[in-house]
Amino acid sequence: MLTRCNDRILLACLGGALGGLLVLTAPHSVAAQAAPAAATTPTADSAESATYRASIEEAVQHFSAGRWSAARSAFARAHALAPSARTFRGLGLAAFYLQDFVAARNAFEQALRDARKALPADQRSELERLLALTVRETGRFELQVSPQNAQVMADGAPVTEPVLVLGRGAHVISLQAEGYQSLRSELAVHGAEDRALSLAMTEQPKSAEPEPGLAVVSPPPMPQQHDGWVRPTLPAPAATKHEQHGRVWAWVTLAAVPVFAGTAGALWFTGLTKHDRIEKECTGLCTEAEVAARVKAEHLPTYETWTNVALAATAGTAVLSGLLFLLEDDSARDSRTAGSLAVIAAF
Repeated sequence: MLTRCNDRILLACLGGALGGLLVLTAPHSVAAQAAPAAATTPTADSAESATYRASIEEAVQHFSAGRWSAARSAFARAHALAPSARTFRGLGLAAFYLQDFVAARNAFEQALRDARKALPADQRSELERLLALTVRETGRFELQVSPQNAQVMADGAPVTEPVLVLGRGAHVISLQAEGYQSLRSELAVHGAEDRALSLAMTEQPKSAEPEPGLAVVSPPPMPQQHDGWVRPTLPAPAATKHEQHGRVWAWVTLAAVPVFAGTAGALWFTGLTKHDRIEKECTGLCTEAEVAARVKAEHLPTYETWTNVALAATAGTAVLSGLLFLLEDDSARDSRTAGSLAVIAAF
């Protein structure tokens, strides 16, 4: 999110933005004044043009009143009828003030490239300044995926473009492809990234299958011969309850060690990310009271407390696991030895 200092800059741009938005309707007003006075039969184009003008006027009214969502919807209707650099600009401004910086960045870049109703120099300068702010709030990643036909998902939404733009924060990138093991990767976006993102999947192992038409038959076990007589085959001694389970609690506590350690690492990394962002955004711009309010709002003391708790749990479970490995007896091994001796004694 943008800092309070940046908000002052953005609000200062609001007046210029409103003035520029009004330009969207200007060409249609001039054309209406120059139209012949004689009434003509309405056409589909004139009805569409009237709908476009009505949508633009509605969007400007909502925008001037600070109703960003409603302005965005009205701009979208106008854009569907007659897309141009100016409708892209309106969509971008509405998304910007809604703090949807990914959509704002995409719309601003389209507005600066689109030659239809190209923006004048002052509006281009304004948009380039706002685009620079959205770049600070987003990351741009050029996808390099193997295999190339893999289906890419970002936070559960399908990705169809080779370039992925994401807002600040933690994201999950997943890949799926036939004949490959599914891939899931976590991506932390800090802002202003512009780099390649390589993701390679692993092929699924191919299981050996018998040839069709051939049946694999195992011969029956041969009876044991001993000096001319058949030695009876005794059943193996039944496993005891302890033998079936082994050192259950020792393994359970050992498995809990990486869980607690991973939790501590995730909490520490999240808290550090929030701290670095506050430090970056408020250095030389915010008062101590504002910094303290940001720290409290981001719950940094809570992250620190739970990180320490997770570290303590990691150390405790590691020690407990070692003790259980030492204290649990080997009665399972002793029972197997006793069973073997009983079989030998039968002969």
